[in-house]
Amino acid sequence: MKSLFKYTLLWLLLVSLTACGGDDEYDAVAQQEDFQTFLDGKQLEYDEDLAAMHYIYKVTVNEGNSRNEVVQTGDRIAIYYAGYLYNKSVTANNYGLGGVFTTNDPELSLGLGWYENPNTDPLEITLGDGNVLRGLNLGIPGSRVGDTFLLYLSADYAYGEGNQVGLVETKVPVVFEIYIDRKISD
Repeated sequence: MKSLFKYTLLWLLLVSLTACGGDDEYDAVAQQEDFQTFLDGKQLEYDEDLAAMHYIYKVTVNEGNSRNEVVQTGDRIAIYYAGYLYNKSVTANNYGLGGVFTTNDPELSLGLGWYENPNTDPLEITLGDGNVLRGLNLGIPGSRVGDTFLLYLSADYAYGEGNQVGLVETKVPVVFEIYIDRKISD
């Protein structure tokens, strides 16, 4: 039984990587253009300024209260997150979310899938300190406490072009679902 679960998990990983472009050719521009085409086709609004400056596509799912604090580079915040392999072929949702490869809140996730090492505590990060992915450092600032949004990141804004990080082949695009829980005072 344990062996069947292991092979099923490996099969899901292989299918997810194949469906989201896990081939030998890596083209960051093509990944970025694919995001825009996909989001435009689904008529999902995204932050056009962020997309024009950094080719990061930010889709707001739920806005926090307009009186909530805005987070900026240098702020320490607590977030819940789910990281997905990008898969525009998935029909279960309108967001292109493939398998979940990491999360600290399985109930937050919009998609169904597998994940590794779930932790139920919010992750505390400092924006701009270089300890989180480049796309998160660039995509989170300007959001408000209580916001939930998706960040579509090509490989160069996520894990870069390399071998593998955990269960993720690093040259594939990913989508992060982020919920900003709170700002942390110093």
